[in-house]
Amino acid sequence: CQRMSSYFEPFEEVQISDEIEKNGEKMLPIEFKDLAKAKGLSWSSYCELKIDALSETIGCKKSVAIDVMRNMVSKELREKCSLFDQEHLLYWLDSGRLSLAESWELATYINDVDMAYVKAIWQGAKKESAPVEISPLENWVSTNDPRLDAWRLLGLGAIQRISTAAVILAGGQGTRLGFNLPKGCFQMKDLPSKPHLFEAFAKRLLKVTSLAQAKMAPRLIIMTSYATDKDTKKFFESNNYFGLDAQRVHFVPQGTMPALSLDHHLNKDQMRIMLATKSTLALAPNGNGGIYQALAMYGYVDLLEEEGVQYIHIFSVDNLLGKPCDPVFIGFCIAHDATVASKVVPKCSPDERVGVMAKKNGRTTVVEYSELDPQEAKRCDPFTGRLLYIAGNICNHCVTPQFLTAAASVDPHFLPYHLARKKISTPNPKNGTPMIPDIPNAIKLETFIFDAFTLCDDHFTLECSRAHDFAPVKNASGNDSPGTATAALLQRGALWLKDAGAIVLGDCGVDIPPELSYDGEGLDHLQGRIFDASEHPLLLDITGDLVDS
Repeated sequence: CQRMSSYFEPFEEVQISDEIEKNGEKMLPIEFKDLAKAKGLSWSSYCELKIDALSETIGCKKSVAIDVMRNMVSKELREKCSLFDQEHLLYWLDSGRLSLAESWELATYINDVDMAYVKAIWQGAKKESAPVEISPLENWVSTNDPRLDAWRLLGLGAIQRISTAAVILAGGQGTRLGFNLPKGCFQMKDLPSKPHLFEAFAKRLLKVTSLAQAKMAPRLIIMTSYATDKDTKKFFESNNYFGLDAQRVHFVPQGTMPALSLDHHLNKDQMRIMLATKSTLALAPNGNGGIYQALAMYGYVDLLEEEGVQYIHIFSVDNLLGKPCDPVFIGFCIAHDATVASKVVPKCSPDERVGVMAKKNGRTTVVEYSELDPQEAKRCDPFTGRLLYIAGNICNHCVTPQFLTAAASVDPHFLPYHLARKKISTPNPKNGTPMIPDIPNAIKLETFIFDAFTLCDDHFTLECSRAHDFAPVKNASGNDSPGTATAALLQRGALWLKDAGAIVLGDCGVDIPPELSYDGEGLDHLQGRIFDASEHPLLLDITGDLVDS
């Protein structure tokens, strides 16, 4: 048994061994996880499959094979955990309260974690940053610019040539909304059309494809996480991809990092990886900056370059007014030959808790709200009277495939990780049942998409209208909630109708479906029509007629 155990890699993802001798012949690798999945086997059944194979291979009783496997798991775990002072992860194993299946599950989790890398990232994140010189943007362009129509035509031309793609950053759960599914699956129930966030974006992408008279829609890539990937795929499949070609909709899970104990971080200056259950580690998504590695790892950067894509439009899933492959934004990038560009909205006030596009050591990036001195945040331009730090970040960016390659290949230590506090469920040390804390008990390590912007020399900024481009859905109530986002979309619809020459009565607003208009175009036939929105919001159909409430 000891001799044969040296051949086994119990923590390998897809195979039990590279090569095993039996009766003088070589056995090929057995892809147990694939086999288990194909037969619909549970994790426990998968473990039984491995035990049976080991028992048969080395010619021993099943009980002996179990002992061999358990000893190998324990030895491997102990060596790795001891090296990084993480022996607490073995608490349930050492107390004899893990089944063999659970032991292997724990082994898989621990084996997948590069503890040296996690420790280096944690040590770097907790160090005080070197002093940086922060300065306001010198200039940026507004969507009131007379070149707007020219940019739109450039953008539509790019969409027609299928040289654009859209990426939605959708790794988050809807927890803060009181919703236990991916945030993109959240339904805006107070709107007359009751769209889900993903649905709204998909239909807008179809509409802009039609406006561009393109043969096919741009590729849509959705960044998920380990917590949202399965449900996101299922949601799109069950809704027939909302009319998009399933072959051009892709799902890319972002990476994860172990969650660390907040108490040990603050009070003991120790890295202590947390357990989520008796046999699983607490993992958290590595932030929206994980998009670079994810796109590269799954081959989408190469695919986009091979297909001649010029620009990738990236935006966050929690913006109800998000316009995938916005032709004005795409055209703006083409006209300026930009490597990276960002859409921003003016801050409402100096103390609005939002990051701003600004300069750090002479390079454009996002300066977090907490990084900006309150007095500096209040400074105004003496000529215009506007805030100097007014360009609010809305996580809406456009990049080239070449920039994606550069950002994905840069030394991981170049892009800083940030510490964020989080509430993590952990197993009760007495019986292993989940304990959900009332206050944050963990820190997660995450990187932000804008951290890589300092890699480029030619970042451009386009100021857009909050009323037309930004309605965040982050909180269950109050600011940035479904209620405020619903009001924003309804008011945008009313503005579109008024701009087209229609008369809108009242303040309840109008819900205009994406099939009718992407960005206010195509409504001229409603000129002179009267829409009474004084008692309740109105819903138009795809022709512009009222839908009975």
